[in-house]
Amino acid sequence: MLQDGTLVEGVLKTIDLGSTGDDRDLALATPVRVTPPGGVAQRQPYLHRVVIPAREIRWISAMHLPERFE
Repeated sequence: MLQDGTLVEGVLKTIDLGSTGDDRDLALATPVRVTPPGGVAQRQPYLHRVVIPAREIRWISAMHLPERFE
Protein backbone atom coordinates (compact mmCIF):
# COMPACT_ATOMS: atom_id res chain seq x y z
CA MET A 1 0.00 0.00 0.00
CA LEU A 2 1.25 3.45 -0.89
CA GLN A 3 1.45 6.44 1.44
CA ASP A 4 -1.74 7.91 -0.08
CA GLY A 5 -3.73 4.70 0.56
CA THR A 6 -3.57 3.36 -3.01
CA LEU A 7 -3.18 -0.41 -3.15
CA VAL A 8 -0.90 -1.67 -5.95
CA GLU A 9 -0.81 -5.42 -6.59
CA GLY A 10 1.36 -7.42 -8.94
CA VAL A 11 3.92 -10.18 -9.28
CA LEU A 12 7.14 -9.30 -7.47
CA LYS A 13 9.88 -8.76 -10.04
CA THR A 14 12.65 -7.30 -7.86
CA ILE A 15 13.32 -5.69 -4.51
CA ASP A 16 16.73 -4.63 -3.22
CA LEU A 17 17.07 -6.10 0.27
CA GLY A 18 20.71 -5.04 0.53
CA SER A 19 20.02 -1.32 0.55
CA THR A 20 18.54 0.71 3.36
CA GLY A 21 16.43 3.83 3.53
CA ASP A 22 14.64 5.46 0.61
CA ASP A 23 16.84 4.00 -2.13
CA ARG A 24 15.09 0.60 -2.19
CA ASP A 25 12.65 0.33 -5.05
CA LEU A 26 10.01 -2.36 -5.47
CA ALA A 27 9.35 -3.61 -9.00
CA LEU A 28 6.11 -5.40 -9.84
CA ALA A 29 5.24 -7.20 -13.08
CA THR A 30 2.02 -8.02 -14.87
CA PRO A 31 -0.74 -8.61 -13.97
CA VAL A 32 -0.87 -5.25 -12.15
CA ARG A 33 -4.01 -4.13 -10.32
CA VAL A 34 -4.52 -0.71 -8.72
CA THR A 35 -7.16 0.15 -6.11
CA PRO A 36 -7.50 3.83 -5.20
CA PRO A 37 -8.45 4.74 -1.61
CA GLY A 38 -12.14 3.90 -1.18
CA GLY A 39 -12.32 2.78 -4.81
CA VAL A 40 -12.65 -0.36 -6.86
CA ALA A 41 -9.72 -2.52 -8.00
CA GLN A 42 -8.86 -2.03 -11.65
CA ARG A 43 -6.57 -4.29 -13.64
CA GLN A 44 -4.04 -2.36 -15.72
CA PRO A 45 -3.72 -4.43 -18.92
CA TYR A 46 -1.23 -2.07 -20.61
CA LEU A 47 1.02 -1.76 -17.58
CA HIS A 48 3.65 -4.50 -17.77
CA ARG A 49 6.02 -3.25 -15.08
CA VAL A 50 5.76 -0.70 -12.29
CA VAL A 51 8.58 0.54 -10.04
CA ILE A 52 7.59 2.01 -6.69
CA PRO A 53 10.13 4.03 -4.68
CA ALA A 54 10.56 2.98 -1.04
CA ARG A 55 9.58 6.45 0.19
CA GLU A 56 6.10 5.94 -1.37
CA ILE A 57 5.45 2.57 0.35
CA ARG A 58 3.44 2.46 3.58
CA TRP A 59 3.46 -1.35 3.90
CA ILE A 60 4.07 -4.51 1.88
CA SER A 61 2.25 -7.82 1.98
CA ALA A 62 3.49 -10.87 0.09
CA MET A 63 2.17 -14.30 -0.81
CA HIS A 64 4.23 -17.18 -2.17
CA LEU A 65 2.71 -18.81 -5.24
CA PRO A 66 4.40 -22.02 -6.35
CA GLU A 67 5.43 -22.25 -9.99
CA ARG A 68 3.19 -24.21 -12.29
CA PHE A 69 4.48 -27.54 -13.54
CA GLU A 70 3.43 -28.47 -17.07
